[in-house]
Amino acid sequence: MAKRKIFYDVDLVIRMCKDGKKLFEISKEVGVDRETLSRFLDKAGVRKKQEKYHFSSIEKEFISTYKSLKSLYKCAKQFGISCDSARKILKKNNILIIRTPYTYDEDFFIKNSREAFYFAGFIAADGCIIEKGKTSKTLQIQIKDKDREVLDRLKKEMRYTGPVRIHKNKACLSIASKKICADLERFGIGPRKSFTYKIPEEIKNSPLIGHFLRGLIDGDGWVLGDGRLQIGLCGSFDCIKDVIDMLDGCVVAKKEPKTMRSIFYIKYFADDAIRISKLIYDDCEDDLCLKRKRMVAENVRSTISNNIPIIAYNGKETVLFDSFRSAEAYGKTRWFICKSINSGNELNGYYWRYATPEDIAKYSTLEKP
Repeated sequence: MAKRKIFYDVDLVIRMCKDGKKLFEISKEVGVDRETLSRFLDKAGVRKKQEKYHFSSIEKEFISTYKSLKSLYKCAKQFGISCDSARKILKKNNILIIRTPYTYDEDFFIKNSREAFYFAGFIAADGCIIEKGKTSKTLQIQIKDKDREVLDRLKKEMRYTGPVRIHKNKACLSIASKKICADLERFGIGPRKSFTYKIPEEIKNSPLIGHFLRGLIDGDGWVLGDGRLQIGLCGSFDCIKDVIDMLDGCVVAKKEPKTMRSIFYIKYFADDAIRISKLIYDDCEDDLCLKRKRMVAENVRSTISNNIPIIAYNGKETVLFDSFRSAEAYGKTRWFICKSINSGNELNGYYWRYATPEDIAKYSTLEKP
């Protein structure tokens, strides 16, 4: 296993610790959380014993900073402590915790809009409803930081004034609202839905279903393409079954949900995947999607429509095809790995690559099955 890369000045941290600086002071100066520094210092043997962390040394400075910033989250982040620890300091010193109410469009998920259907699909895949007692409900979406663009777009569309928080390469958006959570029920979204989610009939029959399906695939699906497009989705049995039924008039292949442990999934390839990509992306003019997945689909579609020649090996000779579609049809019999083409893209376990001008000049006959 490769060693994890250290992104801070190790010598500086050790020197500061030996000089008697507290962990929170080192954390604040080098920009690394206390837990990471604590593990490093213990492993390096710099501290003879684990120090018990005391807040008394920072309480005065923390309270002063809190009164200035008026934000528990910003203060905790600045001092390298958790929000729970920050609350303890304030409660111990009888400081009133200022709760700034965030504003948002409460009717966002009532509307029959492209945005509401897309984000409902994304929440059905990657969101959750958290219940706190009988009176409080919170919508929470947590995804990889690299896909944060979706949360930023949701925040913009809902006119939400709260933050998108980043922690350990995860981006998280939380909205505490009973009304928002109640409105999401029309999309079948509720607490503890991971293994039981089912798409309501009203949503399946809506003309906006393409946007909902794009949200599902952006959240819990994949779009792959090395010449041949593949689109897949995982989720509960009922959800996958509902998606198969919705796509019945769009695709040719007859599918059934496949299982992997307790999760079910479905995959579509080639022409069927192209048809699905048209359904979910052709009405997506303002980038209401994950751009990286859309780009894969568009690149494959462009390659197929432009008839770019590719080169492969048929077991006896190197063959030049006029397009990927011709090669794919030919490949249904058998493809072989060509030793002279030892790198490239993979299809059905075999290799091919786009033809260069030199290939086209050398192999003048184009193969047409």
